[in-house]
Amino acid sequence: MGFSYITYKGKQIMFIDYTQCKSSAEMIQVLEAVAHEIGTNPGPFITLNDFTGNAASREYMKRASELAKIFDPKTKKSAVLGIHGITKLLLQAYNHLVKNKQVPFETKEEAMNYLVE
Repeated sequence: MGFSYITYKGKQIMFIDYTQCKSSAEMIQVLEAVAHEIGTNPGPFITLNDFTGNAASREYMKRASELAKIFDPKTKKSAVLGIHGITKLLLQAYNHLVKNKQVPFETKEEAMNYLVE
């Protein structure tokens, strides 16, 4: 749970891991930590969000939408894992708010290849 950096094919990717979150509050806590990191560093950032086994709640989506003003200008490229069913609709709604869209992928390898190309 949280975020870390992965170096893949010479590029630095911020890996945002929601897989171990057990509640909406924990997911928002991760989101806030990412907002702080992005807000206090120059960027640009390449991000990979993993929602596998979790679904974003209404509260999470509200806060993510509010923080989009911090994320969007500093995010060069973004991919997302674990998006199925209703979460696809939530991703589409979020992507309407931002310039740099989050692109869903089935595997981490596919996502990371997209991010570094």
